[in-house]
Amino acid sequence: DLSKNNLRDIDPNAFRGLKKLRTIFQSVEWRSNASLALLNFLQNGTIGLGMTAGSILVAYLVTVDHELTVEDYVLFTTYILQLYFPLNFFGTVYRTIQKSFIDMENMFDLMNEEDDVSLSLYGIFDRFAPQY
Repeated sequence: DLSKNNLRDIDPNAFRGLKKLRTIFQSVEWRSNASLALLNFLQNGTIGLGMTAGSILVAYLVTVDHELTVEDYVLFTTYILQLYFPLNFFGTVYRTIQKSFIDMENMFDLMNEEDDVSLSLYGIFDRFAPQY
């Protein structure tokens, strides 16, 4: 059983190193989440401003110029929303794919590491003699 206390007793320097690595990881993770939140905020702001400007223009063309009808306004709104939802989801999909590739690369690196202790099945069953 390897717990935090056991690790601290075995090698305090290794424990300090793990604590430092955890702090670095948390800092990088926070920056990643903050940048994603900023990206989402800017993307939503841009879409919101475009939707507002487009709605004002279409509403003007419906009410003042009578070039468009109310159905055209509904068509515009539906079209923009149908365009917006998949684009909004691309950031999440991209981040998930990137994280999966990083995890896969780490897994392959782990698989290529040499074992500290190698076990042989022959060594385990050396003195195994079932008796019936």
